[in-house]
Amino acid sequence: MDSRGGQVEGDEPDGESLPELLRSWRSRTDPREIMGLAASGRRSKGLTQRDVARLTGVSERWYGALERGTEAKYSADFLDRLSSALRLSPAERRALYLRAVGRPPALASTPDVYAATDVDEVLLQQFLDNQSPAPAFATDLAWNVIGYNEPLLD
Repeated sequence: MDSRGGQVEGDEPDGESLPELLRSWRSRTDPREIMGLAASGRRSKGLTQRDVARLTGVSERWYGALERGTEAKYSADFLDRLSSALRLSPAERRALYLRAVGRPPALASTPDVYAATDVDEVLLQQFLDNQSPAPAFATDLAWNVIGYNEPLLD
């Protein structure tokens, strides 16, 4: 943006608007993959606005305003929570920031949860299964659940 608030060519990527992107990202996110969200009785597979609001710690009305394109001073903390809840890639996170606040995200504000890790999935699952009969789960640095045992589902 220029000093008058106008967009400078190249500042923001071409393509879908923020409301369109948010609806698309929300619709592709499977609520069954998110611990703590009730998925039974749903008519569609994506997250609802209520789900996203709950996951990001804001009211449904507040999140709905963002999805309608209402301009506000969205914090980096909120945008990072939203990126995590919607499981955005680094490129999608950048698009979210550019459309919501007109600037790219800080480079080190959240860990890259998509980077390769040294976690052996078989060993992690064995560890979690060995916690029975106690329920157990493991998360990555962004608090995404990466494993759980059977008692957790009961």
